[in-house]
Amino acid sequence: MKDYGNGIILSENFVNSEDSKRLIEWIDNNINKFQQYYFQYNPKRHALRFGKDQVFWDSSPHEIAGIDEIEDLARKYVGAITQALKYIYKRPELYVNSFWLAKQESGAMVKPHHDSHSEMNPQFTHSVICYLNANEVGGDLEFPELGINIKPPANSMVSFVSQGEDLLHEVKEINEDRYTMLFWITDKPEYEVKFHSDVCQLGR
Repeated sequence: MKDYGNGIILSENFVNSEDSKRLIEWIDNNINKFQQYYFQYNPKRHALRFGKDQVFWDSSPHEIAGIDEIEDLARKYVGAITQALKYIYKRPELYVNSFWLAKQESGAMVKPHHDSHSEMNPQFTHSVICYLNANEVGGDLEFPELGINIKPPANSMVSFVSQGEDLLHEVKEINEDRYTMLFWITDKPEYEVKFHSDVCQLGR
């Protein structure tokens, strides 16, 4: 684990390599279920989103469903992420608020932005990116206000605090396909994203 300071952590080998292969194959085989992500006018990003996200409230189902072939992996990493962040940040009560599967094609990028502020998803406490593959050229995660640049290896996890002016971050242009799992974390249980099958069982 590498601590860059300011709550920015890189954890290598967090995702099992065989799990990454399964997830990448599933994403490619089900890309028709994904929405092109036009945020910042970049159509080369595809995402399957779940959770109570104020920005994507109408296009992000509030329960995780429709991923039967990989639901075991989704459950595995929702749990693993929650436990890891409780340990890393010494926060006993944390929940996954939003969960995404994503593919970015060559040419994609993310311009400088904040994940959370007082008027947009203020419930977010931490942001997490799990990298299922590595990019040889481009695709660096940068925090320009802090002078931090991260070249994430395959199967690694990067986590950071969602709020704070100095947590402005961006993704530099990539030159080959990138596959990721993304998680936004909250300390408010009412925002926790749940699996549809669990909700159905509770309702019986």
